[in-house]
Amino acid sequence: MLPNAAGLLALPAILLTTFMVAPGIAEAPSDRQQLETTGLCRGCDLIAADFTQQNLRHVDLTNADARSGQFAGANLNGAVLKAADLSWASLEEASLRRSDIRQARLYQANLSGANLDQARLQDANMGEANLSRASLVRADLRNAFMAGATLANADLTQARLTGALVQPAQIRNATLCNTVLPNGRVSDRDCD
Repeated sequence: MLPNAAGLLALPAILLTTFMVAPGIAEAPSDRQQLETTGLCRGCDLIAADFTQQNLRHVDLTNADARSGQFAGANLNGAVLKAADLSWASLEEASLRRSDIRQARLYQANLSGANLDQARLQDANMGEANLSRASLVRADLRNAFMAGATLANADLTQARLTGALVQPAQIRNATLCNTVLPNGRVSDRDCD
């Protein structure tokens, strides 16, 4: 019995369209390449990526997964890191001035010596993060989870901590001047 001629003719067409790549379509760029070329990388996979000392000013990493990422000394001024996961990331001496870091996860992140002046950190999880020597002048830390975070010698001048989960012992060696404490009271303890 001979096979159906129409079926035999259709087979090469099916195989050709299945394995053919349309002209002009190339492999999608990696998330890192996307970030470096467009500055926009929402929901990207940047786990353990190394951006040490790089200029990432005004990038958008909303919902990005940058766990264990290396951002030491990086310029992240004005960056959008909303709901990004930066747990275990190295951000020491990084500049994050005026960055949007709301709802981000910074669990056990190293932010020692980082500049977070005027950063928006509402509802961020900074549990056990190292914020020693960090500058948080006029930072918005309302409702931030900071249990176990190290704030030794951090500058919290004019910072807002209303509703933040932070113990008095954690801010004992931090600079407090016109600082709104978790209970809503203002502390001028270190004002000159």
